[in-house]
Amino acid sequence: RYKVAYDGMEPLLKRIEEDYKDCEISTYDGVRVRIPGGWFLVRKSVTEEVMTVKIEADSAEKLAQIKAELVSKYFKE
Repeated sequence: RYKVAYDGMEPLLKRIEEDYKDCEISTYDGVRVRIPGGWFLVRKSVTEEVMTVKIEADSAEKLAQIKAELVSKYFKE
């Protein structure tokens, strides 16, 4: 979970969609992106100024790579 102001949530989701437009994307509940070796989901909270990130990958190394990429592009830890 990463702190994001309410007014920054939609623009962030749109930015992720644009950045990964060449990948398979679902926007049913946030933005879910399938990438080689795994997928991730970024969704906003309606009760807190946070966004939840879920990641699945083929290996622990790939999971760490996806997380590092998302954090460096979109979130500050």
